[in-house]
Amino acid sequence: MKTIKMAVLAAIVLLWAPALISQEEHGGRPTPEQKEKLKAHKIAFITDRLQLTPEEAEKFWPVYNENEATLEARHKEFRKKHNIEPEDFEKMSDADAIALIDDHLKNEQAELDQQKQFIVKLKSVIPPKKILMLMDAERDFRVEVVRKVSGKDGPPLPYDQERMAPPQKK
Repeated sequence: MKTIKMAVLAAIVLLWAPALISQEEHGGRPTPEQKEKLKAHKIAFITDRLQLTPEEAEKFWPVYNENEATLEARHKEFRKKHNIEPEDFEKMSDADAIALIDDHLKNEQAELDQQKQFIVKLKSVIPPKKILMLMDAERDFRVEVVRKVSGKDGPPLPYDQERMAPPQKK
């Protein structure tokens, strides 16, 4: 059963990695299809890592998806408000740079506050250990995506294999 799950995950990764690499053709932004493939892979990755029961999954995913949608909306709003390229930093006045830094820190604090609220909601949905496992799984997922997009298609580094394996049932 474990090998089947790993084979399915490997197949998903192999299917979406080339799509992400082709983002250059679309101005560096993923297409809607690529976003959907990535989202599906993330769901499979998190589900596998957390080993959610059907009851937990039924309660978990609406809370998780709501949080993700709120974060995405916050990111879009911030990018829309501050559509500045790094090469434009040199042209900014010090006052504008300070204002941008302050706004960035306010946005970071708002995201942290949202994360705290999300954790409070999760505590009523899944056990605290699974919340920790979620945090770990999200980090590992980001690492995996960066590795695939950067062209490092090989297997995870040896120390990653143990960490990225689903927990063993006792």
